[in-house]
Amino acid sequence: MAEKMIPKGDLRPGDRTDMTKQGRLGISQNLKPLLAVVLGLVGLVMSAGLAPRTLQAQTPPARLPALINAQEIQYDEELGVVVARGRVEISHDNRIVIADQVSYNTNNDLVTANGNVSLLEPTGDVIFADYAELTADLKEAFIRDVKVLLAADKSRLVGATGQMLRTGQSVLRKGVYSPCRICEKDPNPLWQIRANKIIHNKSAQTITYHDARLELFGLPVAYTPWLETPDPTVKRKSGFLAPSYRSTTKPNGQAVEIPYFWAIDESSDLTLTPLLTTRNGLVAAGRYQRLLNTGDLSVDASATYGDKTGHSGIKKAFRGYVNIAGSFEIDETWRWGGNIQRVSDPDYPTHYGLGSASATSQLFIEGFRDRNFARLDSYKFQRFKGRGNDRELPLIAPRLRYAFQSEPTAMGLTTRFDSTLTQLSRREGRNRTQFSTLTGLELPYTGPLGDSYKITTQLQADASYTRDFVPGLPAVNPQATHPDQRRKSKVGGRLFPNMAIEWRYPFVSMAGSFSQTIEPIVQVVAAPDSSGWDKIPNDDSGDFEFDYTSIFALNRFSGRDLVDPGTRASYGFKWGGATKRGDSLDFMVAQSYRFSENTFFDRISGINHDQSDYVGHLGVGTAENIAMSYGFRVDREGKKFKSSALNLSGGPKALRANLNYHYTQDINLENGQDVNRTGIGARLTSQLTEFWSSSASVTRNFKTRETTGSTFNITYQDECLTIVTSATRNFLRHTKNETFYTVQFILKHLGEVQTLTHHDREKKR
Repeated sequence: MAEKMIPKGDLRPGDRTDMTKQGRLGISQNLKPLLAVVLGLVGLVMSAGLAPRTLQAQTPPARLPALINAQEIQYDEELGVVVARGRVEISHDNRIVIADQVSYNTNNDLVTANGNVSLLEPTGDVIFADYAELTADLKEAFIRDVKVLLAADKSRLVGATGQMLRTGQSVLRKGVYSPCRICEKDPNPLWQIRANKIIHNKSAQTITYHDARLELFGLPVAYTPWLETPDPTVKRKSGFLAPSYRSTTKPNGQAVEIPYFWAIDESSDLTLTPLLTTRNGLVAAGRYQRLLNTGDLSVDASATYGDKTGHSGIKKAFRGYVNIAGSFEIDETWRWGGNIQRVSDPDYPTHYGLGSASATSQLFIEGFRDRNFARLDSYKFQRFKGRGNDRELPLIAPRLRYAFQSEPTAMGLTTRFDSTLTQLSRREGRNRTQFSTLTGLELPYTGPLGDSYKITTQLQADASYTRDFVPGLPAVNPQATHPDQRRKSKVGGRLFPNMAIEWRYPFVSMAGSFSQTIEPIVQVVAAPDSSGWDKIPNDDSGDFEFDYTSIFALNRFSGRDLVDPGTRASYGFKWGGATKRGDSLDFMVAQSYRFSENTFFDRISGINHDQSDYVGHLGVGTAENIAMSYGFRVDREGKKFKSSALNLSGGPKALRANLNYHYTQDINLENGQDVNRTGIGARLTSQLTEFWSSSASVTRNFKTRETTGSTFNITYQDECLTIVTSATRNFLRHTKNETFYTVQFILKHLGEVQTLTHHDREKKR
């Protein structure tokens, strides 16, 4: 056996091809004669003691399919075997093999790699082993004790043996798959799939398991003879999704949901979600969605023939829900869309755990260009028998709006115009057609002393034709509330101008690391004493709340049907302080004074006297992530709180608290009734460890002295597994208490399994 030795160093072919310029030698079947000649020349040079560190082939082919780089290479002429040692690297068509030692048999084109073998795939996947046999083009391989690291998300495949096929498939025997990280102290992942055979089809982007067992925390929890899942490179693929299980006392009993996802094409899909119950049969549900070049379309629907509670008791009836929604571009300016929603009865979605189902339908077309906006829309609210007087629900069709705001001039002057045309009709109650415009000017100015001024003028013009209208009565259906009153049709009009001058003078001071700002504010608004509310009925300003956010507004109502009459002055001051480390504190208090006599605002509105109630805000923030926001309204004598809203949050991640408290004394201008709302909500969250967290919350109505709801959950979340366990209880006044227990497992790339248990208990009366 004659053996030639090449001294330590890289063996480099000539520079006639791009690959050879990388300092490697290509070895293939058509280079065997050339290889023998080159190595023979190497031997002659070595015998003369003139061995160079590089050697150039004279006539390498235009393409070298394989390249070898090593610290030492040996060639056996009789056996036709090339052995490379020391950080060996072989590359071919973007595939790279790295090993301690590689031998290449030129007779059968077989490459054998030993010791710390790594195979880098063109996809970025990396295969690790101690021993591997490969073809010369590196496209087929047999590997022992194989470990695969998937590039998409660092998931791992491990097998006793593995085969890499030319078709792009990898087959592992006695394999394990897991996307979980492996801890040094505990080599077992949190969950894994163990199978007798695992096939990773890269072209189809699937991973198939034969005789598969799902292990969670090292314990087997499920078995299937066959399972196929998308590989980590897939974003969407047809197939069954993980099922969910529900258990309820009534009306459904036990229920199982097995969704199927159908990726119809690249722009549309359909999810079928049948729900099979033991007491109410089958609920068919699904969602279709499609992305278009000009917009998107979705259809949600569900239906069943099950128990329904009515006036005559429980009986079988058709129940269902549908929502068709879409939005479509017409051009760069215009788009149109809307949604159509219908539900058989308002209790249907909650009875079957389908979430909440609104029953509001709308259609619209709108356009945006520069500072112009136009919209034509309509709204329809579904009526339900037995839920109040459903015949009083309005139909808004159509409503046309156009708005414009100009660019500021050199002096800062801006103009705006906003108009609406609305047709509102009811089966019972007043119907109206109204046209309203709002035109305004705004001019800011900064004085020589740093004080700032803002002059605002506004003119609102309204014209309304109303049928079944009784002036002076706010009810939408005067016949029902005041049958003795005479109803009639009325044409009403109103011009309501107002003007405001606002002055602010901020004072800023710095003292070391602390800065503060004091800003007095004075605003004077002039407007007619009459609001014309007896000519224009009220449909869009049903609730009124006077607080620190609205005191400096020209119209302190939420809509346009009601306007804020009279001349008034509003005044207050703001103070804010901050430190460089991130602590902050701000405070605001304000009041208004009405110069004209009040004939409109109610006794608990807060602005029914010449002097209004005081409104204010207090905010606190610290660098330690503690925050407080408190808004309040106090009567004009400063003795009694009329409304309070507190939000307090703080604490480290180990234990963070959030507290919400609200108290409001207001009046509903629609029916003239007092509206008092008092309640408290508390929530605690705790990041127990890096992966474990928990939270608990409770809400209570102080007026009724009842707890309205409570929730407790514990969550585990890491890179591959999420477990959420929760218990929620709703205390429904005068009816029943409902309790929901939920356990949710989310396994990365595998799916989600959820169990829901529902119990309700009738309250004693």
